Amino acid sequence: GEASVAGAIVVAAGFKEAGNQDLHYDLVSTAKATGVRVIGPNVNGMVSPHEGLNLLDIDVPAGNVALLLQSGNVAVDLINEAVIRGAPGISYYVPIGNEAELQIYEYLRFFDKDERTEAIAVFVEGMSDGRAVLEAAADVAHRTPVAIIKGGRSVAAEANASTHTASLVGDHD
Repeated sequence: GEASVAGAIVVAAGFKEAGNQDLHYDLVSTAKATGVRVIGPNVNGMVSPHEGLNLLDIDVPAGNVALLLQSGNVAVDLINEAVIRGAPGISYYVPIGNEAELQIYEYLRFFDKDERTEAIAVFVEGMSDGRAVLEAAADVAHRTPVAIIKGGRSVAAEANASTHTASLVGDHD
């Protein structure tokens, strides 16, 4: 914040997904106090091919689909599969991670305003404000198609989500 940066990507893990609530809340309170928007923590990078930004170090063709994913492995698999199949490229890949500061509904509204994004694909294990996400998706979908896949229906997937991003999968409904 003292350096006047607008945002930060926190790749590091070891926050609430590891049971470290204090570190998580320190990050959130510092971000809010300084006005720095935070992607993550517990993410694998970010890609914006139209701007030449690629923190994944894999081939990512520029295109018109925004990916907003809570799993870095799912992101890498989707991007690699798209390259192999010659599918349209992406406008952005933004990892959700622990969703400590920036929220899913904020990303949906951002992608909706982006002129290069024609569709949004979302994969989540859990979310901090499901109602706000559904309201944003319903609003955005009038202009930009949105597909949301919610993982974590099985007991095994719920356990994985809990240790992966500390998402409380909870009642699927």
